[in-house]
Amino acid sequence: MKILVYGAGVIGSVYAARLQEAGYNVTLFARGQRADTLRTQGLILEDASTGKRTTTPIAIIDHLAPTESYDLVIVTVRLDQVASVLPTLAANQHIPSAESRNLFGNDQMRLIGSSIISTHALG
Repeated sequence: MKILVYGAGVIGSVYAARLQEAGYNVTLFARGQRADTLRTQGLILEDASTGKRTTTPIAIIDHLAPTESYDLVIVTVRLDQVASVLPTLAANQHIPSAESRNLFGNDQMRLIGSSIISTHALG
């Protein structure tokens, strides 16, 4: 299964590393200096309780081409960035274009094909 984790912050990095370690084919979407660092050093996680560091080599992209194909896209960006992600996913020809929306309290979940976008409104 090919998985794209769209967003290389703390949450996206943890998901990407754990899925890669579990044997999935994972690509992490990152931009700027973060993308450069990930490409050269790999994805480094530190266990908060033990201080143990692990390095996971992982594929990095900084843009999503309309022809790239993934079985699952997990979007892990801040709430104020979600609107800018949706057109990029919708333009991709290999991510099904069906859309579903569910509201659970302050949580919003969207499914665009096999892309899961979950946001939590704080406040």
